[in-house]
Amino acid sequence: MTSARLRVWQVRRAIGSRPTADDIAFAELHLPPLLRTLFSAASPRDQRHSVAAARWLISQGQKDRDLVQAALLHDCSKGRQSVPERVAFVLLDRDPITALLARQGRGPLAALGRSARHAEESAELARRAGAGEEVVRLIRLHHVAPPPDERLAWLQRADDVE
Repeated sequence: MTSARLRVWQVRRAIGSRPTADDIAFAELHLPPLLRTLFSAASPRDQRHSVAAARWLISQGQKDRDLVQAALLHDCSKGRQSVPERVAFVLLDRDPITALLARQGRGPLAALGRSARHAEESAELARRAGAGEEVVRLIRLHHVAPPPDERLAWLQRADDVE
């Protein structure tokens, strides 16, 4: 699937998406209490996406605890965003000037800024909540291209697949 088609599919799938009771139970099984609180604070759409990414990793034989926890928390700082804000970020992030403005996150671009900074901010939230060093590293670098190691490559594939 091309990058543009993948993004359209992801947005369509995410609209109105909410975690199920099974999704919440899955997250609770794989996260210690303080990290569960962080997961619970994420938007419902990001909770569903993160559980799907973690489940995909496990289905592919990737049962590493740090990798699964990173998948569950990698988008925890994005916050509530409207569908148009999410679409705008995906489309405009390729434009260097718009991406720079969004990363500053001022005015109408504030939600875009959260998306642009979410890897670093999610990692910091996870660190403060007591996540291990490797979980924090994986979250912080989950958008680095090309991924510097196999664990990050798996996390990026899970993020793209789900």
